[in-house]
Amino acid sequence: PSAFHPMPLPISWPSSRTTPTALNIWAASLRPILDLDEGDGGDSGWVTVTADVRRLHDSLLKAGTAETWRKNYPEYVRRVNAAHYAAGARGDGGDLCVRCLLCGLGEMRRALLPSGVPTAGRSVRTVILRPSGDAGAVRLDPAAEVAAAFGFRVPSAGAGGGGSHCGDAEGIGRHLSALAAYGAMEEDAARHAKSVVDWGATDWDRLRGVLDGTAFVLLGATSCLGPFTVLSRLGATIIAVARKGTKMQSLINNVHDISSKNFECTVHLPLITPSEAQEEQAYVAPDEMQHVGADLLTDYAEIADWVVQLEPTKRLVVCNLIYLDGEKHVRATAAMDYISERVLEERPNSALSYLLSPSTVHHSSDTCFADAARRRAVSPAWHAPLSWTGVLRPPAIVAGRLLDGISVFQGPNYCLAKSLQEWRAITARHRGAIVSANVAPAARTESVVSSTSAAAALEGMQALFPPFVAFDEDVARSVMAALLLWDIGADGAATAGDVGHVMDVPARNSVHGGIDRIPYSMDSAGNFGVVAGRLFVKHGLCPEGLLAELIKEERLTAGNEKNGSGICGMV
Repeated sequence: PSAFHPMPLPISWPSSRTTPTALNIWAASLRPILDLDEGDGGDSGWVTVTADVRRLHDSLLKAGTAETWRKNYPEYVRRVNAAHYAAGARGDGGDLCVRCLLCGLGEMRRALLPSGVPTAGRSVRTVILRPSGDAGAVRLDPAAEVAAAFGFRVPSAGAGGGGSHCGDAEGIGRHLSALAAYGAMEEDAARHAKSVVDWGATDWDRLRGVLDGTAFVLLGATSCLGPFTVLSRLGATIIAVARKGTKMQSLINNVHDISSKNFECTVHLPLITPSEAQEEQAYVAPDEMQHVGADLLTDYAEIADWVVQLEPTKRLVVCNLIYLDGEKHVRATAAMDYISERVLEERPNSALSYLLSPSTVHHSSDTCFADAARRRAVSPAWHAPLSWTGVLRPPAIVAGRLLDGISVFQGPNYCLAKSLQEWRAITARHRGAIVSANVAPAARTESVVSSTSAAAALEGMQALFPPFVAFDEDVARSVMAALLLWDIGADGAATAGDVGHVMDVPARNSVHGGIDRIPYSMDSAGNFGVVAGRLFVKHGLCPEGLLAELIKEERLTAGNEKNGSGICGMV
């Protein structure tokens, strides 16, 4: 039936060349600084900043910049972020910085979103799925079932590969503690994720209150690192938006296969229709189920209209999860931003969620900077000549607090898309919205392992540059889902609160995978990672240093039954 739908107005670039529009977005985020009276800062230092920003703004827009953008964009992005940070430190509570970010977001929407009515007379039917259940399923106590929902497989460190499943609260907690001790995530992230896993036993009312009062809008529900699997196992209400196709059909099948006796999830799925009717439908014919799904690049307006009227008694949490290759990633970000803003406007008690990337210029911590310097000082002897010649370079620290984690391999569109998402997280939190925005690690997702170079870079960096860890998909997914629940379930955890600098959002609950603590820049280390990953590093293993930390955690709880609860059977 979709072949007969009226054509919507898609999100698209204003010309066949995407770079000029991208440059306009970066430049627009500087204009509030230029709009100030140069003497308004009250000291000569701010006048210098304004002059520097003007030169940067003009350089972004001058002829010839677009032709060399892919090669030179990291330097420009560092300078833009330095300007934003200076604006945020100006003494106005971050207002100038926020205006900068909002101008960048506004330019994105002005350039990419159509000015006409994008729905083209179409609407969305709601297909509701619930698990079919399994009469023979073993009933677990709620605490055990909560822990099982967050369970994951832990790879072996040995040459034989393998690994085992970790699905009890104590084992998961020890694994998270080991990851923090190794340096692959920050201690507050491990502590908060462990707390959520423990809620099943220690704070059942809080967990049920969060789940029963919330509907999770997953934009990109089939995302490898998204929380769908965990939330569905916990019996959450989910509004799942993803493109129709094999991944969506697999998601549907997984809902039917959930056999929990304690929790029953409810999943709302969209079915685009030319009809004006928006009735709920718990059952659709098999030939219609293949059309369930929506493409936000064309269906974003219909989905926004649909989402805002669903589950009116619950708080909506809009999770921005879509990742697409190249310029489509920026367009998808614009679509998600449109929906997020519509939800916040029409249902102000809603929340937003983002998986931020460590592969951008982002706020880090003095602890991470000091650890990276310590590791560089005690690095292996073979690093020395490469450091002297500049092949291995120290991490670039911008404005004293921002870490340049950019990887040129991922390209300027990825950098722009993830920066735009971070800008919305910062601005929404600044105006009082609840925002879960945690840095997520590089992981062995389907899109990564299908790329020979990307997979080699991850595995090689893990082997050569501790504490970098190539997370397995299910570990990363479980950790990030736990942090999402912490952010929306712990009072004040995801609001502006005690923010020191408006841009410090990524420094909290960071699961950076070690990027913030490795002794060299992401780009220079990644070059060696690719070579090592292709030539001699075995893929899919747990780092030996992380395994050592797991063994330490096991020893701290000696006296437990030797059932693998501490290191999940990895001995």
